[in-house]
Amino acid sequence: MEGAGENGVSYWLENIIDPHAVVGSDFELTIVETNSGQVVSGMVANDTASALTLRTITDEVTVARSDIKSVNRVSQSIMPSGLLETLNETEQVELLKYLSTL
Repeated sequence: MEGAGENGVSYWLENIIDPHAVVGSDFELTIVETNSGQVVSGMVANDTASALTLRTITDEVTVARSDIKSVNRVSQSIMPSGLLETLNETEQVELLKYLSTL
């Protein structure tokens, strides 16, 4: 089947309908709490001895290791659940048409 990349349309549907069903380790949600109480969550973009960089929904945030109080990784996707529910039927069909062209 062409479209939807090498994974096919079913891959996209599974990830849109239930983004938390199967989460690869590169896509796990990481939650960082800083010593000042700030909480940052996202996917790990870079992990070094001196800092941890998270890719959030809107940006990349780098936190110095010396500022980190705790780091928790959870087997949950950064993609929110219920995305299709926010679209009407026509928008859902259009999204699926678009995905089938990738």
